[in-house]
Amino acid sequence: MKDILICAGLGDFIASESYMTDEECLAVETIYWATANQKFIQEAVQFNKIFPNLKENKVLYSDWGTPEDQIYKRKWFRIFYKVELNSLLNLGLDKQWLENELLDSGPPNFYNEIYKGTRSYVKSRIAQLEYPLPNISIPEKFVLVHPWSETLRDKNRDFDADDWAGVLSFLEKHNIQGIVVNKSTELPPVHPMLTDLSNQLALPEVFGLAQRATYYMGCASFLHVLTPKLLDEDKIFIKSKYAWLKPEKVQFKFYHGLVSQDFRCYNSLNFLKDL
Repeated sequence: MKDILICAGLGDFIASESYMTDEECLAVETIYWATANQKFIQEAVQFNKIFPNLKENKVLYSDWGTPEDQIYKRKWFRIFYKVELNSLLNLGLDKQWLENELLDSGPPNFYNEIYKGTRSYVKSRIAQLEYPLPNISIPEKFVLVHPWSETLRDKNRDFDADDWAGVLSFLEKHNIQGIVVNKSTELPPVHPMLTDLSNQLALPEVFGLAQRATYYMGCASFLHVLTPKLLDEDKIFIKSKYAWLKPEKVQFKFYHGLVSQDFRCYNSLNFLKDL
C-alpha cells in the first residue's frame, strides 16, 4: 500500500513500524497526518530511512487548539473511527479508499491482526538507526529516567514521591547515575545521583541516550515502547496503572514487541529500593 495514515502518538508509531514488513515500508509514498503530535513525531523519526520511497506528506487536520481542546479533538482521530474521517473533514475522499488503501500506522488495525495471528513482530527500524548524543559526559553505565510526559499528564503513569524514592534508592545502592530526559515545567528532585537534562535535548538525542542506557525507569510513554527494543527486559521498569498494559492484553504485546510473559509494568516503582 502506498499510503499510511498517522492519527496517534509517537509511541504508537514506534510500535506500529516494528510490525510492518520491509515490503510495506518500501511501498509507502505518502503519509497522511491527522494528529496533534505531528511535529513531535517528525522531530524524532527519520522517515526517509524508514520509508525510502516516501514522496510527500499531506496534513488532513492541524487545528488542535489548546491542550484542553486536544483532549476532545483527538477522539475524532483515533483510528477506531477512520471510516468517519471522510464525513468529518468533508474531504471528498472515497470511504472505501480510506478503509482499504490506507495502511494504518497505529492501533487498532494492528491490534486486530496481532490478535488473529495474521501480523507478527518484524523488527524496529527506529531502534536500529544512528542518533546523536548530547554534548555532555556520559557515564559508561546509567539509568535513563523519564518520569512523566507533558503531552499527557496522568497520575496513572506519572512518577510520585514513592516512585522517586524507589528510583533514587536504587541509584544510591548500585552507585549508578540516573539521566533524566523530559520536557516539562515540573522538574525532578535535586539529587547527586541524578543528572537532569529536562528541556535540554532534542528527541534524536533522547533516542541516542536510550541506545546507550543500561536501565530504563520511566512512565508509560514513547520510551516504554522504544526501550524493550533496545534493552534486556529485566533492565526495564515501567510505571503504569493502565489496565490495557497488562501482559494478557493485546495492547501490551503491540507496544512491547517480543518480551516474555514475565515482563510487566508496575503500579509503583517503590519496590526498586529493595533491588
